[in-house]
Amino acid sequence: MASGLPVIVCATAGVAEIVSPESGFVLTDQTDEKCLFQILQVLSDNPQKCQVLGKVAR
Repeated sequence: MASGLPVIVCATAGVAEIVSPESGFVLTDQTDEKCLFQILQVLSDNPQKCQVLGKVAR
């Protein structure tokens, strides 16, 4: 967060109540590897999206 990078978070007990996509976090299910892969792929293909998420998360 402090470095201005997007943060991927597993939506486990209580985490979803603390962080949200609007605050620059990307939530994923800890048991869904395909979802995590897709998130990583989208972020690696869209550097502008990474910058926006990183700025919002700061």
